[in-house]
Amino acid sequence: MSSVFRYRKLDSGVKLEDVVDGEGPVAREGDLVQFNYVCRRANGYFVHSTVNQFSGESKPVTLRLDVQEVLGQDFSWQLTFLQMI
Repeated sequence: MSSVFRYRKLDSGVKLEDVVDGEGPVAREGDLVQFNYVCRRANGYFVHSTVNQFSGESKPVTLRLDVQEVLGQDFSWQLTFLQMI
């Protein structure tokens, strides 16, 4: 687990903060990935998270990294993750 926060901005304008390094091999297009996230506005205002701030229970998002598969909101996650790899 990494304790150093790394910030970066993708070409799409999405700003990322890697809080914990993932485990396992690097994800490639076509792989099934699972992740937790916290979404905040640019001013820091909390919007949504897959981790309950009170109980710590997580409900991670699972999706296949496939640039050809456009399914509603999953498409924005796919574009983001494809830019990260």
